[in-house]
Amino acid sequence: MKIAFYINTMKSGGGAERVVSRLANYMCKNNNVTIITIVRESVEYNYDDSIGRVVLDEIESNKKNAISRIKKLRSVCEKMKPDILISFCEGASEFAVIATLLSKQKLIISLRNAPEHDFPSFTSRIIARALFSFSNGAVFQTKEICDWYPLNIRNKAKIILNPVEDTLYNTKWNPIKWRVVAVGRLTEQKNHKILIEAFAKVVKKFPEAELYIYGRGNLEQDLIQQIKVFDLERKVFLCGYTDDIYECISRANIFVLPSIVEGLPNALMEAMTIGVPSIATDCIGGGAKELLGDNEFGLLVDNNNLNAVEESLTMLLRNEQLQQNFSLKCREKSRSFNMDNIGSQWIGYIEKIITEKG
Repeated sequence: MKIAFYINTMKSGGGAERVVSRLANYMCKNNNVTIITIVRESVEYNYDDSIGRVVLDEIESNKKNAISRIKKLRSVCEKMKPDILISFCEGASEFAVIATLLSKQKLIISLRNAPEHDFPSFTSRIIARALFSFSNGAVFQTKEICDWYPLNIRNKAKIILNPVEDTLYNTKWNPIKWRVVAVGRLTEQKNHKILIEAFAKVVKKFPEAELYIYGRGNLEQDLIQQIKVFDLERKVFLCGYTDDIYECISRANIFVLPSIVEGLPNALMEAMTIGVPSIATDCIGGGAKELLGDNEFGLLVDNNNLNAVEESLTMLLRNEQLQQNFSLKCREKSRSFNMDNIGSQWIGYIEKIITEKG
């Protein structure tokens, strides 16, 4: 099969970009795979040498506006004639639908975030629901996200989780006692403010506890100030990005995801695969609930609830047996995240869409 992925960038650090790189590397073993982006970033995710690459802004015309890019994408598809075009994320998916309208090109869209986040206005929601109806198929990460769309999209959609790297299954949980770790951009969406405030109460009960937050973002200075206000400079550490994030997660006694909105949180999946006992808010999009269930594989707490975050941290730090139970259970669940399982689901769905008439 000739498979083309379309995403705005392959910039290193993005969750959707990481999924595209993993899927492309898996599929290129038995298929002709190309990745199409708008721009080429200075630091990108790695992909196999056999994978083709097309950058729309590097094609002849110097025009770099939406209309020009849509025309270029359509032209690329007409020349390449992929059996399937797979668009990732809001923005790229709208472009892909418009570019393939009135053509024979088969298209699967894959929306990676909670639609309430991607389409905040009434108008944008109406347009999204109408526009995406023209795709041949859709892949969502959670039932909650899928159910947001109308029946004509849901009926042709499939829910597929994200894959994790195979090396994670060989990474052992080797915790440093009292160490709490969170991973995510320092933005409003990731809601580290509530975690820091909750932690200020937790350290009064567990003076040995420390919080390490990995990621960068526009709220970095605000969080630094918050840490100072709570006098937590020796207890809470903003660690920025690291190339060794899996090792950092593996040293966590507890992993916390305090997000308000998520699609399917890769960091939580990675922590579960390593076997780190985890706490997550029941964020909009349903990703954390999809992974943790009803407190079966970790602690799921009310969204944006300060007391709930504090109480869950207190409970888990205090109960080593519960930590061990969650570690074993989430490792077991994580077997379904492996690349062969996720990749085969994608291939099966792609073949189904290709063979359908219309």
